[in-house]
Amino acid sequence: MDHLFAGRQHDVPFTVRNRTVNGRAVAERTLHLPAGDWTMKDVVSARSNGQVIDRIGEPPSLAAAFDVDVDGEGSLLLRSRAVGLRVGRLRLRVPAPFAPVIRLRESPDPAANGQRVHLTVDLPVVGRLYEYRGSFRYRIEKESA
Repeated sequence: MDHLFAGRQHDVPFTVRNRTVNGRAVAERTLHLPAGDWTMKDVVSARSNGQVIDRIGEPPSLAAAFDVDVDGEGSLLLRSRAVGLRVGRLRLRVPAPFAPVIRLRESPDPAANGQRVHLTVDLPVVGRLYEYRGSFRYRIEKESA
């Protein structure tokens, strides 16, 4: 099972590998940390109501349903509507008053010829649990066998 990374780092190089498998976006995000690489895997799928579901881990141990929007500047905005945990075969929805609120903003960065990303995870009463931000350029590579 994947675990979350705890710590504070700056200027961390990373690699993202995105693929489409059976109509779902499958991603591996690898942070190249001084102590070694850390990889987070997730699978994103769309619902007919316009929400997206992100299942994190392998096997998935966390799931979040997101409302999707685009602002006037062309930024993609995601905000969690529901969060659930999976423990063995049991799926538990975290009650709304206790559920973390996950926000993602991805926007074009014309000056860097790339994208900016900012993600936060806030827990009611406790406050900010997790945050990352940065910019990146992407390219499409042919998948090797």
